[in-house]
Amino acid sequence: MSAIRIPPHPLVPEALRKHIAEGLKLAFSAPGGQQTGCREVAPRRFVFGVESGWSVNHHDLQVRCEVPAIDAGALFGANGVVCRTAGLGISLEWSSIGSARREMTPPTIIRAPAEAVSASLVLGFDIPAGSMRGTMKLSLQIIVAESGVPDGTERHLANTKGFRLGPLSDEFELEFDGDGSLFPITEREGDPTEALWQFCCLAWDDILVDEFSPEHLSLSINLSHSSFSELKGGNEKPYQTNLFRQVVASWLTLFVLKVKERSPSDATWDAICQRLSGTYLPGSIADAAAYLITVGELDVSSAESLMETSQRWIDKSITGVQ
Repeated sequence: MSAIRIPPHPLVPEALRKHIAEGLKLAFSAPGGQQTGCREVAPRRFVFGVESGWSVNHHDLQVRCEVPAIDAGALFGANGVVCRTAGLGISLEWSSIGSARREMTPPTIIRAPAEAVSASLVLGFDIPAGSMRGTMKLSLQIIVAESGVPDGTERHLANTKGFRLGPLSDEFELEFDGDGSLFPITEREGDPTEALWQFCCLAWDDILVDEFSPEHLSLSINLSHSSFSELKGGNEKPYQTNLFRQVVASWLTLFVLKVKERSPSDATWDAICQRLSGTYLPGSIADAAAYLITVGELDVSSAESLMETSQRWIDKSITGVQ
């Protein structure tokens, strides 16, 4: 029998959470107006540096989140989540296993309003150059920021400072591996005699569920190889060279063929090629394959056709070369 966790206090109503999630807006910018090359490759999953010279290793990133106006009155009082004299805090929480960090922005305090509807909020933080690796998970959280004095009808409500009242949004993912790319790219210090790059395929239990991230697969680049500088190019436009385009096209071909090999059935593979929603989880390996096949207009009828159309798409759409 599975254990069921029952929260000790009322949490944020699902209707309010849905309203906030639907109106939530994320924006990304770099100081000086440089284009970040941000692209949403799956619902709530962003990559950076696409058709841009922006690199997490060399450039800052500003993250801003606009929270829509909410019926804050529904959060206070006997039918809410805290007593009317308490203060609620709304924060952005982010974590990164690759950078071994978890932080929350200073909370924006809201209190029981004189009017029911509060104004929209803008929260944000900055990511300094060179401080982030891997995947950042980002979500909007609401906590008890200030304890209040509950009356007789409010004693069932949360009133301990710091108590979490549930997320206000689904998780967002910001992918920073490989100086910003549609593909999970990792760099490693290998032996100079080893290959310049490898298709790393790690423990795919289920392509319909497993995340499209360096935890499961990557284009692994050998920093020690004599051709590494030729592959990467200059710091202003890293990974924009002719050699890199050829490598990515080869990696993409291998990736699609591997997904076809690992598909549970021919029907599943057809669903991936047609990008049929409901067949796989958002952000999964299959979801990424469906996106790349559809957006890249890849011809999967044969390995030869796949390689040719992959090269054509990488040249035109990813790097801007016509």
